[in-house]
Amino acid sequence: NDKMAPVVNRGQARNYGQGNFNDADMLEVGNVGLSATEQASMMSLWSIAGSPLLAGTDIIHASEATLRILANKEVTAINQDLGLHGRVQGIVVRSGNHSEVWCKQLADGHSVAVVLLNLDDSAPRNVSAPFSGLGLGGAATVRDLWSHQNLPIATGSLTASVDPHGTRMFKLTSSDAVDVACL
Repeated sequence: NDKMAPVVNRGQARNYGQGNFNDADMLEVGNVGLSATEQASMMSLWSIAGSPLLAGTDIIHASEATLRILANKEVTAINQDLGLHGRVQGIVVRSGNHSEVWCKQLADGHSVAVVLLNLDDSAPRNVSAPFSGLGLGGAATVRDLWSHQNLPIATGSLTASVDPHGTRMFKLTSSDAVDVACL
């Protein structure tokens, strides 16, 4: 889908760190005919990628949905987190079956941000993120960053239903330090 192409541009995550950022270009949230689902996906991906969040919409005429997306403090906090070992940008840790899993290990050393992305044009998909690819072992608390809700503790993997062109964004926190799996 042409509208999703700029959203899934990954850049070169391993080349970025403090003082060096992946510039995914201006956020087109509210501008280019994206659905609210696609706008939230763009915001999720820009945030986990550590790209500067420069909104390219007319805030005065933006819809309430667009304003809620741009003002989500939990999603923005992931963008602003300098990451474990100064790795600002998250990376794709799993790709296939019209989906991707993005991971960013956070500066606290015990948490990861995870984006589950459905690239399918028409069907919802269950997208799974095995903990082994996220640097987590055992169990983790789960925070849904778009619904602002704590979910049940997850063990071994995180799976969620994701709408077409949609994302689900989570913060997972373990009592153990995270491994360097997604650096």
